[in-house]
Amino acid sequence: MTTAIMPHTVEQACYTAVDLTRVLSISLRHVWRLNDAGKLPASIRLGKLVRWPKLSIDEWLAAGCPARPRAHR
Repeated sequence: MTTAIMPHTVEQACYTAVDLTRVLSISLRHVWRLNDAGKLPASIRLGKLVRWPKLSIDEWLAAGCPARPRAHR
C-alpha cells in the first residue's frame, strides 16, 4: 500500500493562469479565453484569485483536453 504525498499549500496543489501559460505553451489571454469558453477544467476562486487544481489539469491533458460539460437548464 502506497501513500500519496499531499501538497501542503494551495500554491503546491494548484496552477495559476501564468502557470498554465507555461504548461500549455499558450498566451495568458488565450488561457482566459479558454476558461471563459468552458474549455478548461473548472477553476477555483479564492476571493479574487483564480486557480486550477493540478490534478484536474493533469487528468484533462491525459484525456485529450475535452471541453467541460455544460449545465442543462
